[in-house]
Order: sequence, then C-alpha cells, then structure tokens
Amino acid sequence: MNLTDVPVNIFWPGGNKLLLDGHPGAPIAPEKRLGIMSADDFEILVLQWAHYCLKKTYVDVRLFAGAGDKGRDVVGYKDQKSVSPRHWDLYQCKHYDNKLMPSNIWLELGKLCYYCFTGDYPTVPDGFFFVSPKGFGPSLQDLFQKPEEMKKQLIENWEKKCQDEITTGISILLEGALKQFIEQFDFSIVDGLEPTKLLEQYSTTPFYAQYFGGKLKQRTADLTVPAEIDEPKETHYVTQLYEVYTESASKTIKHHSELNALPKLRRHFDQCRKFFYKAESLKVFARDSYPEHAPFDDLVEQIKDGVQPTLSSTHSDSLTKVNAVCDAATKVQLDANILTPQAQPGDRIGICHHLANDKQITWVEGS
Repeated sequence: MNLTDVPVNIFWPGGNKLLLDGHPGAPIAPEKRLGIMSADDFEILVLQWAHYCLKKTYVDVRLFAGAGDKGRDVVGYKDQKSVSPRHWDLYQCKHYDNKLMPSNIWLELGKLCYYCFTGDYPTVPDGFFFVSPKGFGPSLQDLFQKPEEMKKQLIENWEKKCQDEITTGISILLEGALKQFIEQFDFSIVDGLEPTKLLEQYSTTPFYAQYFGGKLKQRTADLTVPAEIDEPKETHYVTQLYEVYTESASKTIKHHSELNALPKLRRHFDQCRKFFYKAESLKVFARDSYPEHAPFDDLVEQIKDGVQPTLSSTHSDSLTKVNAVCDAATKVQLDANILTPQAQPGDRIGICHHLANDKQITWVEGS
C-alpha cells in the first residue's frame, strides 16, 4: 500500500500575500477556481473537506497518492483500526476540463471492482464517490440513479476501457470468478459529489479564503483579563515588569499588590496586562481562522524586527524603554499578513509583552 500522509491543514504557498495584493485570480467565482487549480491542489481540497466537514462521519481521513494508489484518492474511515471489518468511503477525484461523462468513469469502476475482488481493498467501501470540479453531465447523472444499467455498461466497456489499463503490463480478462463478482456487485454505492455541495460545505473550513478569497470571519470580543496573574501564561513578562518597577520606584516589587501604593505604576501594569490579553485574543482568533498556519507568529516576527532599533537605543531608564518600544510597535509597517487589518494598536503593544514573555525582549539589562 502506497499511502502518503498529507497534512489536512496544508496551505496555498503565499496565499496571504496574494489575497492581500488583490491578485488577478481573486475575482474568479469559486466554481471556476475549482477548475483552474491543479489536480494535486484539488485532491488536497477534497481531503480538507472530508476532514473538517465530515467529522461526525469519519474518525480518520487519508490521501492516497502516486503509483500504487489502486484507484484511491481520498479515503474516509468510519471506524478505528481495531474494528473489523472497518467501514470506509472512497472519493475519486477527476480533475477534467469538462463535466464527467460515462466514458470517464469505466476505468475507475473497473479498479474498484478488481481491487475489491483481489482483496487489495480490505472490504468493499460503503460509498464510492466521484468528485469533479466541473460536475457531471446529464447522462452520468442518470447513470448514478441506475446501478444495474451502470453494471451492464461497465461489462460492455470492460475490454476497451479496463482490460489493459488497470495494472501495467497485465491484461485482466473479464471472465470466470471476476465476471461473476462484478455481476453480483452492488453499484448503488457509486455516486457523484456535486461541486456546489462541496463548496458550500468547504466554505465553513478555515481554508476557504486561501483558495477562493473573501474576508476572515469577524473578530470576537477580547479575552477578559483575569484578576490574578495566570501562571505560567504570564510569568515571564510580569516578572520583567516587576524588575522595571523596582528600578523606577527604588524599592523591590515582587507582587502586583505592592503596586497599589504606587498609582502611576499600577495603572501602567494594568494597561500592560490589558494589552497582553488583547494580543492573546488576536492569537486565538488567528488560530481559529487559520489553524497552524501561524499568521500571528508572522505578525510577532514583524513587530520584533520593527522595534529592534528602538530596543537597541539608549534610554534614561527601563520604564522609558518599555514605553518607547511599545510606541514603536504601533508604527511598524506590516507586510503581507492577512491579520494586518485586524491588528489594533493595543494588539501591537501586547505583542511586545508576548515577546518579553517568550524572553525575546529584555527590559532591564543584565536581568
């Protein structure tokens, strides 16, 4: 079995920048864009669709690719590996320039029957679905509704379409046990997945905008700042702020309650926490919209690079340094990131505290 694991969260390279720049393909209707994407991208899209849209149906979704796939493109397993027999569905992606016709499916149906017959497929799939960006012609639509007629026409087309095409160098004659197997095969499992349905369901996934354009979903309300410090989430940047306040107040500060007697510093500390959680809210929003694609991480890197000159400059004291770097962050020019329209000044300031929390920024020299 030649099985290639392809992450279902794979992204269109440079997709963020192309969408932001308004690339020439952006206005193309989603239905047409399906037709112009590569066959490999189309298979990945179907993989993502099955994974995200059919979570209640499949416990595992796999992409079979390359030589030895035996007629399988995307497979959705309904049971865990420990279950026998394991129920599954098979999706055959046919990336043609035209609507699929009966002449386009005989070889794939031949492979389905042959590999079920030989045992290369562990069981007969519960469902066998053709997926095509152009959809299906009327004659094929009719055939999907007539499984016995489909069987009859497959047998009639076997010699021309299947016999010498299923396995390289081997002629598979339709006779004996194989013919009897096909004559008893239930072709009602064969159907087509319409591109309209595919797109409608795929639009609910985090990946729709990368292929078809459109805006990110509306950002939700910012996270509430907890009354107490969230350990260990806030440990490092808060500790650094205590060091800054120790220097500023000329007295040791080890807990935020000690700032109650220092109103100016207390307000500063509360604002820093507010901004930290604003940036955390943007991080959560980005994660939910584009899981593991890390546009937030890219934003952090751009802010980090942008504030370096200010961070490296000489400042009269550490508190002045904190304020100067945070102010510089609000002025950094952000490039090619889909979160740019969402990044408010408070998010940018909060990212500075995220950098301090990750020990990429140090406010007090020698700490």
